Amino acid sequence: MQADLILFLRGVIHGDQWWPYTLVYAIHMIDYPFEVFARSQSSSYFSRAKHAIGVSDVDELRTLIQRKGDDAMHMPIWQGRSFNLPLLANVKRLGKQP
Repeated sequence: MQADLILFLRGVIHGDQWWPYTLVYAIHMIDYPFEVFARSQSSSYFSRAKHAIGVSDVDELRTLIQRKGDDAMHMPIWQGRSFNLPLLANVKRLGKQP
């Protein structure tokens, strides 16, 4: 599911469409950030993880997630529900610790 989320975000950045099939399970089961994003609270860890996501800094990822959240029309939806992108990506805590 983490890989699906990363590929989904990379697709948004690069204009490609990636359908995160496994994130349907995150709707009901997951109420905490994925490990790669939880570890990215550390700015040193994020500096390595940002390359996999395809962003240059924390602010770019936050902007991307905010923009995608505002554009609910283009979020994957299963039976009228979608995954919580800001929660799974730990957007509030990214890069906050040294």
